[in-house]
Amino acid sequence: MSPFRYQSLGGGLDMTSDGTRPQMEPLGMRDSEKGGAASDFTGLAIQAARQPWTWSGSDFVNSPNPDSFVIHLDNEDINGIEEALAGFKKQELDGDEVNRNNFPLPTLQQRLERAAIDIHQGCGFCIVRGVDPTRYSPEDNLLIFLGIADYIGDIRGVQDRKGNVISHITDSSLWKVSHSLRHGIHTNADLPFHNDMGTDLLALQVRQCAKKGGDTYVASASKLFCELVATEPEAAQALLKPNWPIQISGNPARHVLAPLMQHHNGKIMTSLDPGRLGQHPTTTTTTTTTTGNPAPAPRPPFRSHPHDPPPPTRRPTNATVPPLTPTQHHALAALSAAAAKHRLRLPSRPGDVVFVNNWALLHARDSYVDVDDDGDATTTTRRHLLRLWLRSSRLGWDVPAAMRAPWEAAFGAAGRAGRVRLYPVVPAPVYKVPKYTSGSAAFVIEESDGEGEGEMGMARSEE
Repeated sequence: MSPFRYQSLGGGLDMTSDGTRPQMEPLGMRDSEKGGAASDFTGLAIQAARQPWTWSGSDFVNSPNPDSFVIHLDNEDINGIEEALAGFKKQELDGDEVNRNNFPLPTLQQRLERAAIDIHQGCGFCIVRGVDPTRYSPEDNLLIFLGIADYIGDIRGVQDRKGNVISHITDSSLWKVSHSLRHGIHTNADLPFHNDMGTDLLALQVRQCAKKGGDTYVASASKLFCELVATEPEAAQALLKPNWPIQISGNPARHVLAPLMQHHNGKIMTSLDPGRLGQHPTTTTTTTTTTGNPAPAPRPPFRSHPHDPPPPTRRPTNATVPPLTPTQHHALAALSAAAAKHRLRLPSRPGDVVFVNNWALLHARDSYVDVDDDGDATTTTRRHLLRLWLRSSRLGWDVPAAMRAPWEAAFGAAGRAGRVRLYPVVPAPVYKVPKYTSGSAAFVIEESDGEGEGEMGMARSEE
């Protein structure tokens, strides 16, 4: 299998003597982070409001064309996909070698190229709809996913130390391990608004939808920033400060200090994973879920599952992770409320391929019910998504230094990009209990969950 080449934005980050990485001052944000003039701070919001990826969900709902972000495939497109699939298989290449040159889609190419521009320079997301996954084997479905995705992002990131490029987002009926011992993506719980820390683009292929619930939501980070500047300026300013403790490994517990939002090259960029912030779990309570729907009872807003116990706190003497401050807790709550206000629900159908600009948008998920969760055995519905992490070598956003550490692990030459690359076709039949179960949506840079996890060792982003 040919090695996959990556573009690196710089080397790794040195660890300080106390087990943490150095605090990094974000570029282009010094005045506001240090308590600069209110006019400068407001000016950032004015600039952000003008960006095409700054929107509220109501802008789409009330639009004459509410699904303008959907590419609808017709029979000619499907025939072209099947021809490309057959042609690729005849070449007997490894799945890692799928690209637009050996998976040509002449009827679809221009629309996908326009979508790539819109994802990077427009609204920030797109859905490709019309493939029927029941017509293809799991292997062929994966090849179709990779073939379409290459037109959006031609560089694939690895998602764990083993080199997994594909993650399976599901709650398999074969798994006997309690939800409290799993990562959030492997339960049916609601999942908070977050980014996948470590990637430019998030790509999801929907194999099956849940019987009930499991809706995916997106929210514009720059819209949330503008909202907070107007209504909760202290919360907005707190999100920009490079003093958020972000865990990068579970044992020993190491962390970096970085902002959750940053103004970089004229853009508000976000790298936010509630499950990795401070000591776990966070202790703020709320009466609504993190996707904005009513919750049956107050609970910590950033847990991976309603019944999860707090994970054991690892406190090595040289690397204690500081707790979040009251101001930071308030900032997270304000951000969650703003996301619930401005979110857009993405209706999912089997076969959908969803692309999200991970720097520009947050995403979340409702809890869901699968077929055998309620005793109904009349159908075989079970929610199942596949995930890729992508970057476009032509359109990708520059990654600021303060947000680069997890990105380097997935894409950089100093990270895991050059290691063996795995493409698990189906979820592991046996769920191996991970060592670190914070419910995080982050990439654990320095430690995977342990050897022998197979497909289940993938990063914890929670869709």
